[in-house]
Amino acid sequence: MIISNIILLHYRWAIPIIAEIFRNNGVKYIYLHKKLKINKSVLSKTLQVLEESNYIKKNPGYGHPLRPEYIINENAFFISEKCRNLYDSLIEMNMQHILATKWIVPILLVIQNKKLRFSEIKKELDNITSRSLTIALKKLENEEFLERTTTSAYPPTSHYQIKKKFHLLFPILLNFNQ
Repeated sequence: MIISNIILLHYRWAIPIIAEIFRNNGVKYIYLHKKLKINKSVLSKTLQVLEESNYIKKNPGYGHPLRPEYIINENAFFISEKCRNLYDSLIEMNMQHILATKWIVPILLVIQNKKLRFSEIKKELDNITSRSLTIALKKLENEEFLERTTTSAYPPTSHYQIKKKFHLLFPILLNFNQ
């Protein structure tokens, strides 16, 4: 499975930043810092990565106190709208914290309605390390997103499955991934 726009999922604040810039037709650095309550060094690094990835750009007319400092790059409007929709939906469901770990959304997209083993999930996410996958799966299990079942056969195997109450999240995630 290819997950499009993976860079947006690797930085915890990328989607909220793009959502706010898109929602407001551009914003200032200080607005993002105060609105999202982001550490300044993390905000600067994320803005730099988003700018290098051509999602956002500095406003060429910036200089006037009322002009926004950052705007959406012309060829990133489509994904920007998806970021806003995803972020707003997660806020409505009080689930915006799933963006805090970079591999959680790709793992949820891989598992969806299936019951998969660790190795099957790892195979779908070719860049993930075993340690990162283990941490993300434990976090999902602790937050009761996932159900882990272990067989009693020898050798025992574990299967991971998304709990039914979180299936309403998939249309939002799938729309973002298209």
